[in-house]
Amino acid sequence: MRLKILVTGGAGFIGSHLVDKLLSENHEVGVLENLYSGNSQNLRKHEENPSFRFFEGDIRNEEDVEKALNDTEAVFHEAAITSVPVSMERPDFTEEVNVQGTVTLLEKCEELGVEKLVYASTCAIYGDTENLPVSEDCSPKFRSPYAKSKFLGEEKCREFEEKGDLETVILRYFNVYGPGRGEDGEGGVIYKFLKRLDKEKSPVIYGDGNQTRDFVYVKDVVRANILALEKKGISGQAFNIGSGRAISINELLDTLLDLTGMYDLEPIHREPRSGDIRHSRADLSKAAEKLNYTPDVSLKEGLRRLVEEEWNF
Repeated sequence: MRLKILVTGGAGFIGSHLVDKLLSENHEVGVLENLYSGNSQNLRKHEENPSFRFFEGDIRNEEDVEKALNDTEAVFHEAAITSVPVSMERPDFTEEVNVQGTVTLLEKCEELGVEKLVYASTCAIYGDTENLPVSEDCSPKFRSPYAKSKFLGEEKCREFEEKGDLETVILRYFNVYGPGRGEDGEGGVIYKFLKRLDKEKSPVIYGDGNQTRDFVYVKDVVRANILALEKKGISGQAFNIGSGRAISINELLDTLLDLTGMYDLEPIHREPRSGDIRHSRADLSKAAEKLNYTPDVSLKEGLRRLVEEEWNF
């Protein structure tokens, strides 16, 4: 069924992959984007597509949101400040975008009769927990303003879902990586490693490198979003979207060294960064049961694709 869909932050890493997929499935797709961290080049290939519309604007601005939402049936809300360091430096700005911007969007969705909103949240809300793999009912522990702001956005989604006709579904992304990934956000370490390896510089590891992360390929995240849109009876619920597997940063670097052949470069270790969590791994049982989501792309395969598509080693 052909839908009219809006993707906020659609020029960003995940958003642009989502736009690609939605257009390939013959939906009408609008993008609301202020290009703060998004890249218009990610969408250039769609400029001549009559099913695609681009709205340069801000989710905090009611007029921008209303214009972009015209006749929209569903929204994927990807627009956000996703950088932990930026959130530590500018907590008020982060809350303004991630919380107040989300409220503005929700209010306009409710007012204009949007049927469903899929909200991009984050595993960062769990903070450091000993309960690994972490399930959706784990209590939040915020280590950064970014994490707190995304959880407050979740709460706003639930409030609107409970009081009205707008369905909301929350997806808690783990460390997303793949083609088009930049330095910001929770999967940026892979890009940073590859960028330094490409320049024949030693990669930088913050801390001892034994911290673990759950890396998930961007195509799997896009598929999870489509499933969240299509599934019935899941409104108001949150789902972990990851790979279900953890790898240490040291092991990640070893894998990249194998793929690139840059064996001679030893990492530089620096002090751990404020706001970073120690360990992370997703429990995917709820997503598997209710969304029918399981990841298709292994980390090794995803890294191989990334290196072949975007880097010349």
